[in-house]
Amino acid sequence: IEEYDSNDKYLPMDESQMLENVYVSDTDLLRVFKSKKLHPYLKPTVHLLLSKNNSLKVINPSSPIMRQLDSTGKLFLENYVTNLAMTHLNIGNDQFFLDCAISQASTDPAILYCLVAWGGMFLVGRDNEIASMYFDKSLKFIQKRREQMKLATFDNEKYLQLMLFYVLLSCAEISTGDVGRWYHMLLQCKDIINQYGGLKQFVKKNKDNKVAKWILSNIFYHDVLSTRTTDLGTVISIDEYKDVFKTQKFLQNGDYGLDPFYGLSQDLYLLLGEVANSKKALKNSKFPFSFFPLDGLTAELDENYFKKVEESWFQVYDKTIQDCKPSVDMLATVIKNDPKGKLLEHHLTFFELTQTCLRIYIRITFKEIEFDNEEIQSLWKVGIRLFNILIGTKLQSLLGLSLLMLGVISITEEQRELMKNSYDTFLRNYQILNVRVCWEIIRQVWKKYDDQVANRQKRFVDWSETVSLMGWNCC
Repeated sequence: IEEYDSNDKYLPMDESQMLENVYVSDTDLLRVFKSKKLHPYLKPTVHLLLSKNNSLKVINPSSPIMRQLDSTGKLFLENYVTNLAMTHLNIGNDQFFLDCAISQASTDPAILYCLVAWGGMFLVGRDNEIASMYFDKSLKFIQKRREQMKLATFDNEKYLQLMLFYVLLSCAEISTGDVGRWYHMLLQCKDIINQYGGLKQFVKKNKDNKVAKWILSNIFYHDVLSTRTTDLGTVISIDEYKDVFKTQKFLQNGDYGLDPFYGLSQDLYLLLGEVANSKKALKNSKFPFSFFPLDGLTAELDENYFKKVEESWFQVYDKTIQDCKPSVDMLATVIKNDPKGKLLEHHLTFFELTQTCLRIYIRITFKEIEFDNEEIQSLWKVGIRLFNILIGTKLQSLLGLSLLMLGVISITEEQRELMKNSYDTFLRNYQILNVRVCWEIIRQVWKKYDDQVANRQKRFVDWSETVSLMGWNCC
């Protein structure tokens, strides 16, 4: 293979001639085809045959969508529909990634090419030329549209389509292993919300619009889960999110259905955002902090006072997390659409797992407690059991934060072996690449932790600082 020009992406070959003198078992032959060195020379159709889910739900060939695409583009789009929207991204409500996205793609070429690029990058890799071509085409459409919109009067529907594009492109980037570009899409969404006059005005203009609700829920989900949020706080104020979701009940008005991004667990994600923003405030106050009383004397914030504030906030958050209950409206939706109760069981298990991992999060991120702390290790035992239950279920797409939290506090060889086995099983069932990104962070934390122990230093590693030093921003 190395003899050929690297520019020949798909080399013509007579497969029968190639195989007739190859005396290897079927297993060995399949292993050869799956070799990464061979990947650039395989057509997308071969990648599909070698993938776990190799049967596609074919979109009607006469659809206006399909007429805009070449054969490879059609394959990429069908891969998006079957192996992403209907499987990996479906936690019990596929309306956003399937019905909404495909419906919008039928009239918006930017969204169409975004979905095609996503399906392609997921099937054959981020560096594939054809997938990259569709990615670039979608961006060019959007850039041109943004220029036109600057000169036009405000059009709510056009701005919603623009936000939908950025949300979908952000998801595409994250799911194919990106560690930075996706965040710029989030910032674009924040910029558009500012053009509305803020989050409250966005909600006011779209109070009965289901697509707008999905878009905002997706923005919130990625905002609170961003690794940068621990250091910088959420892009949109957590108080604004709380006002929209809790006071105005934006998602509860109308037939919203099961949230496609976090199911029953919205309140826990709001708490995650609160904790991250509070952590940022406390972190900033650790620097030399002074104030000027009326008498002009300078007084520095006492370290003991800082510790008391930290402990007080910690106790409040820990109790609030433990007392948190699933959304009643979302619970009713799951029960209504799940007569056998299996999906409900998985959602409740995920809720309990998220509670457990948030309790780990506030200990290692908020208070910076050493990893060998008895309570932290007790939470690990609860968490790993729940994590393993959810592997292979519809809820596995939500396990990224749990993988990270459980992974970084795995400190013994036995724990790490168990964690590696869980990760391998997870990866076999769920091919979204941010899982591998998460695992690389865990490996780096393990290395730093072992160095700390060897040097008899604090048995703690700032995982978010580790991610920053890697130059990554993950979700």
